Amino acid sequence: MSKRNRNKSSAPPAAGAGKTCSFLRSPEADSLIVNQPEDSVELFLECRECGRKGRYRVGGVTLDPALVLRPSNDPRSFDAAVGFTGYFVCRQCGSYGPWNLTTHALLVVSAMLAAGHGKAPFFMGQQQLYDGTVIRYAAEGVAILTARIAADPTNAFLHDRLGNLFEVCGLLDRAAIEWTKALELDPNLPTAMHSVAQVHVKANQPREAAALFHRLLDRLRTDSSIPLEDRRRLARSGLEYLVGIHNDSGGEIPLMNLPPIGDSSALTTEFKSATLELRSFDLEREEDWLRMVDTLLGLGSQPVSGAGRGRKGKVPFARAHHDRSRR
Repeated sequence: MSKRNRNKSSAPPAAGAGKTCSFLRSPEADSLIVNQPEDSVELFLECRECGRKGRYRVGGVTLDPALVLRPSNDPRSFDAAVGFTGYFVCRQCGSYGPWNLTTHALLVVSAMLAAGHGKAPFFMGQQQLYDGTVIRYAAEGVAILTARIAADPTNAFLHDRLGNLFEVCGLLDRAAIEWTKALELDPNLPTAMHSVAQVHVKANQPREAAALFHRLLDRLRTDSSIPLEDRRRLARSGLEYLVGIHNDSGGEIPLMNLPPIGDSSALTTEFKSATLELRSFDLEREEDWLRMVDTLLGLGSQPVSGAGRGRKGKVPFARAHHDRSRR
C-alpha cells in the first residue's frame, strides 16, 4: 500500500471541512480538553501528500515537547512536532496529513508558543486515542478507528469510541450514528446508553432520554465489573440529567425508575421483603451529590450529618434494599 493511500481519510473531505475537535490529554492531568468550533485556529498549510496549499480551520494546535527537544538537522523537525485537534482533510487529495507549516502558519504557531500552554488555543502535549495510540490529527484518529471497525464490525466499544471522537469534533450527526450502532450491538454498554440518552435530550425527547438514563442507572447499580470511578461518573451525570428532565416536566417524568406505590408485581421475590430508606438530598451541596450517587450504587448507607436541611433544591430519594437478617 502506498504512503498516500495509508494517509487517506476514510471520511469524505466535505463532511469535515471547518469542523473542530479536541481530545488532547494534557501533560499535567489525564483530562479531556474540548475546544468549541469558535476557538478554532485558521492556518495556511501545505499538504505533504499532494503539495497543494490552503487555509484550514485546524481546531487547537498541539506541540509535542519530546519531539521539539529532540536534536535534529531536519528543517521539518518542528513541523513533525505540531498537531491539530480539528477534524479536516486536504481539499485536493483527501489526505489527513502530514502537513507542512507555511511561513504564515509558523508565525502563528510561534506566537502561540510565546503565549504559553492552554492559551490561544495552544497545548503542550500529545493527542491520544483510548488505548494510548499517539496521533497528530483528529482525522488520523478517525481513520484508525474506522479501519479497526472494518476489521471488527460488531465491536460495540469501537463504534462507541468513534462516536466520542466525532462528538468532540462537532460532528454530532455522525457521532449519534456510531453511538446508536454501539447500543444496537451491545444494549448494556453504559457509555453508549449515556451518549444516546444525551442525543435524545438535545433532540427534545425527554421521555426517551429518561428511559435510557434509568436503564443506565440500573446497569451501574448492578454491574460491579465496571470500574468504580466510571460508575460514579456516569451515575452522577445520569442523575443530573434526570433531575433536569424531572423538573422540566413538572414532575410528570419520574426521577427514579420505581414501581408505583402498592404495585409489587415489578419486584423480585427476594426484594418483596425489604427495608425502605427515605432520604433528602440538597443539590446545592457537592457532598450530597456524592452521597446520593453512592447511595444509588449501594456503596454506603450512612447519611451525612446535617445534610439537606433548610436549603433550596432538595430532592426526596427512596432506596429499597433487602434485609438479609430475614433470610
